[in-house]
Amino acid sequence: MRISFRQRQLLYEELARLARTDITLPHAFQIFLRDPQARSLQHFLHSALAAINSGSTPAEAMRQAGVGEMEAAILLAAERSGSSAAAFERLAAWFALLDRVRSAVLRQLAYPIFIFHFAVVLMAIPALISGTNRDQVLRESAVFLASSYLVIGLIACIAIWLVRTAQHNPRIDAVLQAIPVLGGARRGFILARFCSTWQMLLDAAIPPSDALTLAAAASASGRVRHAAAQARSDISAGLSPVDSLMKRAALPRSLLKVLRTGEESGTLDDTLKRWAAYYEEKAERRVETLSTWIPKLLTLVIFAYVGWRIISLYQGALRTTQQLLDM
Repeated sequence: MRISFRQRQLLYEELARLARTDITLPHAFQIFLRDPQARSLQHFLHSALAAINSGSTPAEAMRQAGVGEMEAAILLAAERSGSSAAAFERLAAWFALLDRVRSAVLRQLAYPIFIFHFAVVLMAIPALISGTNRDQVLRESAVFLASSYLVIGLIACIAIWLVRTAQHNPRIDAVLQAIPVLGGARRGFILARFCSTWQMLLDAAIPPSDALTLAAAASASGRVRHAAAQARSDISAGLSPVDSLMKRAALPRSLLKVLRTGEESGTLDDTLKRWAAYYEEKAERRVETLSTWIPKLLTLVIFAYVGWRIISLYQGALRTTQQLLDM
């Protein structure tokens, strides 16, 4: 069972509040379970608490309960550094961003979805009023709606499969990032996750190669994962993490140049934090652009379809009239 972005945001906000009062994570979970919770969240809390009682560390327990790679890496960093409140606040802010983006997209899609269904009903009204071919029109409308749902569902399944596969496949990831506007939004989220997680891991004094690997996994990008895996041997040979990434093309050169400066000046963690915020804002702007223009394009297509159907109806009526006049 999946926990919604909003539920995760509220969970981490409350965990941050409790962490600032020195309440341990197991105790915090018990406090949550005293009150009614959503079924998915309740299942998650029970699973995490059971893992902790079995001897797992809090970070390991939450990973076993089903948190994502970014959450697991940041929670590990918090466990090593003792900065649980800051980690929870970071995760709360991240899921607040995802919830805002998701809500904005759904709001913008509501109008074209309504127009689409209204158009289907509108096209069937003349036949329903006149009674001519009523059953056939209703059947055609139902088939059209079912076919549309099937096509949309198929496209959604393919998109989900591609996104999940791209987390481990560099080639598919590269293709998705090359899509105009949409690829830019994906790239922004990838870089925001990567920079934010790497910064938290560096603050926790995680070994460089391990920190880079965990941050790459948190990025949910096959290209970044592949580059980090190749970089491990260079880091073991004495090359710095940023220099080892410079040899690959997974990250923007502009970002790597800034990170190299931060690495040389000893301010890499601050640099990563700033750029994580920059990419979060950039990704959100790209999604806002998509959520504005895609519904407009869909609405235009729907209006074009309605116009075509109206013209077809008039042409049919004219042919019928002409046939009557010719008799």
